[in-house]
Amino acid sequence: MRFEALLFDCDGVLVDSEAITCGVLRDMLEEKGWRLTLAQCMGHFVGHTVRNRADLVREHTGWDLTEGWLQSFYARRNAALAQDIRAIDGARELLGQAQTVYGQRMAVASGADRHKVEMMLGRVGLIDFFSGRIFSGHEMPRSKPAPRKSSRPCTRCARR
Repeated sequence: MRFEALLFDCDGVLVDSEAITCGVLRDMLEEKGWRLTLAQCMGHFVGHTVRNRADLVREHTGWDLTEGWLQSFYARRNAALAQDIRAIDGARELLGQAQTVYGQRMAVASGADRHKVEMMLGRVGLIDFFSGRIFSGHEMPRSKPAPRKSSRPCTRCARR
């Protein structure tokens, strides 16, 4: 089977970011009274934006997410990612081989904000594979978990 182009996800596929992001989120939720393990936090939030899980946060803390809190989360998350982000083992080699076959017909799409995606790919030296072909769900009318109607993790995701 031959494909015309390749589209990569970023978090957990190209960069090992999910535990870092959820570690910061877990710490910040604990500050609001919701104590979670890292695995529990990942089960609730991986594949979703924090903003889209506001109902779950409210359910467990009695507190509504604010724009200020989200901005603080993004700042703390970005600092932790800038310090600890690593490429997934073999990602650079895979992208090099794929680029040999597909050239500029490769892109990366993520539900994350553009700054996060570009910062992570830049820190691990993968950004040049996708110059001008990085897409953020934050720039779309609807992102994850659309088109699903439920904000709960799917059964497949809950088993991670």
